[in-house]
Amino acid sequence: MGFREDLRFGQMWEDKYEPLMTEKFGALVEKAPADKACNFDYAFENGIVEVKADRMVSKTGNFFIEFECNKRASGISATKATHYLLIDVVNETPYLVDTHTLISIANETNCRVVSGCENGKNKGFLVEKYKLKRFKII
Repeated sequence: MGFREDLRFGQMWEDKYEPLMTEKFGALVEKAPADKACNFDYAFENGIVEVKADRMVSKTGNFFIEFECNKRASGISATKATHYLLIDVVNETPYLVDTHTLISIANETNCRVVSGCENGKNKGFLVEKYKLKRFKII
């Protein structure tokens, strides 16, 4: 998939889970613009959320959490988000994790670091889905 298809895919899942996030974090204050990169997806009264819809986690067992792109901080290293909503889209299973907790899980469990899509320009750590089962919602 190309960038535009990935963007539409992600926005579809963001829209689907916006009511749940509103229920958990209060009224929507700001939604990141769809046409440019931003360091969060949603700002609510009581939290800022980054949404990641993952197509591969049901196959690999891992969520890919980006931290670098083009040798610059990106993803979780540059986010303003207080929480990540990670979605296993095949099973339609969401996990809501505090950003600092997600970083701690990656550090404490020595998650494997891999190059991601976009010709290997980005790097991320692989968090095994089973390590997040306590954060599963719905």
